Amino acid sequence: MDRGALRRYERGAEPRRSAAHASYVLSAQGVARRSREENRLLQAMASAGTGIWEWDTATDRLHLSEALAFMFFGVAQDLADVPLQTVMEAVDESDRARLQETLRTALEQHTEYEIECRLAGADGAEQRWFVARGCPEYDAQGRPCRVLGTATDITQRMQAQIRLKASEERLRTLVESTTQMLWMADPAGGLTEVSAAFKRIAGLDPERALASNWIELVRPDFRERTLASWRQALATGVTYDAEFPVRVADGSYRFFRAQAAALRNPGGRIREWVGTLTDIDAQKRAEDALQASEQKLESILDSMTEVVWSLSASTGRLTYLGPAVEELTGVAAAELMRNPGLWGRLVHPADRAIADPRLEKLRTAGALDVEYRIVRPDGEERWVQSRGKAIYDGAGRLVRMDGIVKDITRRKAQEQRLVRLNRVHAVLSGINALIVRAGSREQLFQEACRIAVEQGGFRLAWIGVVIGDEVRPVAVRGEDHGYVDENIRISLSGRDPRGNGPAADALRALRTRVCNDIAADAQMRPWRDAALRRGLRSVAVFPLVVHDALAGSIGLYAGETGFFDEDELRLLSELAGDIAFAMESLAHRQELEYLAYYDSLTGLANRRMFAERLNRLMPAARENGDGAAAVLVDLAHFKTVNDTLGMAAGDELLKMVARRLVRLAGGRHNVARLGSDRFAVAVPGVRSQADLAPLLRERPWNMLNRPYRLRGQSLHVPARAGIALFPQDAADADTLIQNAEAALKKAKASGERYLLYAQEMSAGLKQKLHAETRLRRAVDEQEFVLHYQPRVDLRDGAICGVEALLRWRCPQRGLVAPGDFIGDLEETGLIVEAGRWVLQRAAADYRRWVAQGLPAPRIAVNVSAVQLRQPDFVECLRGIACEPGAAAAGLELEVTESMLMQDIERKIVQLREVREMGIPVAIDDFGTGYSSLSYLSRLPISTIKVDRSFVETLTTSPDTMGIVSTIISLAHSMSLRVVAEGVETNEQLKFLRLLRCDEMQGYLFSKPLPEAQLAEMLRQGARP
Repeated sequence: MDRGALRRYERGAEPRRSAAHASYVLSAQGVARRSREENRLLQAMASAGTGIWEWDTATDRLHLSEALAFMFFGVAQDLADVPLQTVMEAVDESDRARLQETLRTALEQHTEYEIECRLAGADGAEQRWFVARGCPEYDAQGRPCRVLGTATDITQRMQAQIRLKASEERLRTLVESTTQMLWMADPAGGLTEVSAAFKRIAGLDPERALASNWIELVRPDFRERTLASWRQALATGVTYDAEFPVRVADGSYRFFRAQAAALRNPGGRIREWVGTLTDIDAQKRAEDALQASEQKLESILDSMTEVVWSLSASTGRLTYLGPAVEELTGVAAAELMRNPGLWGRLVHPADRAIADPRLEKLRTAGALDVEYRIVRPDGEERWVQSRGKAIYDGAGRLVRMDGIVKDITRRKAQEQRLVRLNRVHAVLSGINALIVRAGSREQLFQEACRIAVEQGGFRLAWIGVVIGDEVRPVAVRGEDHGYVDENIRISLSGRDPRGNGPAADALRALRTRVCNDIAADAQMRPWRDAALRRGLRSVAVFPLVVHDALAGSIGLYAGETGFFDEDELRLLSELAGDIAFAMESLAHRQELEYLAYYDSLTGLANRRMFAERLNRLMPAARENGDGAAAVLVDLAHFKTVNDTLGMAAGDELLKMVARRLVRLAGGRHNVARLGSDRFAVAVPGVRSQADLAPLLRERPWNMLNRPYRLRGQSLHVPARAGIALFPQDAADADTLIQNAEAALKKAKASGERYLLYAQEMSAGLKQKLHAETRLRRAVDEQEFVLHYQPRVDLRDGAICGVEALLRWRCPQRGLVAPGDFIGDLEETGLIVEAGRWVLQRAAADYRRWVAQGLPAPRIAVNVSAVQLRQPDFVECLRGIACEPGAAAAGLELEVTESMLMQDIERKIVQLREVREMGIPVAIDDFGTGYSSLSYLSRLPISTIKVDRSFVETLTTSPDTMGIVSTIISLAHSMSLRVVAEGVETNEQLKFLRLLRCDEMQGYLFSKPLPEAQLAEMLRQGARP
């Protein structure tokens, strides 16, 4: 091969392979004649996959043995005079340059060479490997003349190496990806190799794991047992399997499971141990959590009062039974589990037909809910509720049945008690209706017994009345069959031995006699058999008492024992009282008519009788030219007496007043009680005010106003009086009484002891009544509107709030200012409804401004004293503030200084609740009342509004300026903001800024505006 050809070869200039290549090879000259020994050698080498080649470097041509010709070109004959380039093209392209470089280096360095290469092969053909070895020869000048070498087919070996490498790679990938860590140990137990997973999974460096004493990585409390089990495996050669916590890279311990098997040599001796280390920490934690959960569940089940049970579907036997079963049944759980049929024998015989089929139903229907009785070994009966559910596996097969048994004895008793109570209520209701319509005592008694039996379910009822020394039954209904005639004899004196039983003893003492078990009551022995034959199991006899004396009795018999408990007896005692009342009512119907005209407490005439007496008095007075007067008297502080001393004390006071009025009027004929604490006196022969002097002169009137001695206390209860004269003030009794009431109202309002009626009083009352009617309509028809006056921050001139001011859009008068109707709203109580509307309207307007994207200011709403006195004021406000979309921050309450000082402690509590809702509170008209600084510091307020009266004289009065300055300083020291009201001039504004006032409100900036105009002002961002 000349140097030019070699250089071309090194540059990779490969000649194009022609289509005549195959023919060129076939037509190449044959190889030189070889000796027979050489041929045998070549054949041996060919059988081993080895061929010989010779490269003439001068001609760049090669001679290939038959083996090589077949290897490179698939030709089974020697090939001589083959171009080197042709052979190179048969080598795989990726190995070609490496082969060329190897040949070049061998020629230059006079060295032998050896290289492994691949043949190119045809498309889809299996790739083959060969190893080429050779040695160059040189001429006398040291130039290479030829290269001799061999090429051996190593395809099988290389494929085996590739497969081995792939297998090793797969094994390495498998080992590294597994969640287990692999390790190997020598026969003595020393670690010889660990997988890289030690670092990936446990954070342990494999080299460190090998170098360290592995037992030191085990948690100290596990080391001894872990090492002992490993030593036992080493000594016996058995498979090793242990679990223990190992310290990992972060210093914590995690649970691992170590497993290992011994590998033995052909002689049976252990040559090494191969094992795995698996992270089971999560599993152990789950097992620990499960164990804790099971222990907790077991503790819960053991502490339950209900009996929890579980029944195997395959065996039909209990697999679990809660310990509470012993308390319920009196039989131990273990005994019931050993004896499956024992539970069925505990069921009450009368309930087995109910209970047993339901238990079987659980298998078919999948659910159980049944109530029945059981009988404990001690004979006690208990009601139980058994509930269960069928549990199925994934294939729909019944696995078990779980459920609970609950003791419902108390509930059943309550249900039975409710049934009894309903029966008693039915009797009570029916007899109360009877009392209204009964026309005679006989009808009352007969119907009452019928109702007791038919509606109350009593087996027997009778009513007796007192006749002489006896209580004789006069009405009977139910399972009598002669029982009452034969057995009911009650002697009140006890002289008749036959009527001297337990019922007689009770009736003499006006007590109820109850027997809840006739069969077991020794005192009922004389009547026991007769009662039990008629199904009578319990009885109660109630006295009928009229005017604290026995008037009769009622006997009620039930068909079950234990019927009469405390509640039934209370209702039946009420029933007996109603019957006694009816007896009294029927006997005194004339007295009832009397009560229609007289006051039952004082015995005085009532309003109806008083009016009739005035009407009878007036004609004679008119005919004789005499007049008459109606004097109405009202007691001050009477409600306080009732509230502090009780209703009974109040009644006693009214009786004392009645007695004094009777003495004052000279008799009870012309004295009446018109209402709770209102009395009236009719005075005949009065023509003028002068004629009233005998009644109203100082001494008699002082008698009415003297202190009263009540419950050991001396009470001063002032009296006020209103007087109307006939015929000057009225022509009929009703009008005269009304006019006297008008005078009384005026006297109470003015503090006068008594006042005579004047015509203008009536006109004023009518006008107020008319105003109240119009205001009521205004509230109902929502004729009110809100105007808003802005509040301005004096630092930057921005609108920082508005005050909601109520206006009345009256259909007749137009827009009415608040000064013309607020007082009437408060006096009539309509301010409560109107105030609620104002809060709702203000909250709604605030939400509208926010929805429109306006800078919505806080809305201050004035609250009246009447509103604050309402018990539900705070809850009403909470409902408004918590409406969907409402923002509590959009509202502010304004209360006056004088209002706060009334019941201050209650106001503090109320306003704190308001502040907790996010609604601030301001004191309005500050400076006009008499606030206490100690209370002021406790009030949950955020703002003080200086009254406009101070602002009006701010620029002209040094005293006023000093007061305002003091108020502002005081407020700022308490972290309160100050608002000046009624600012109308620039001079006032200037002084307020000098005094560091926070905000101002007044006509200088804006008058009160309708909602739409204020919204536009907010939109424009108006500033002063």
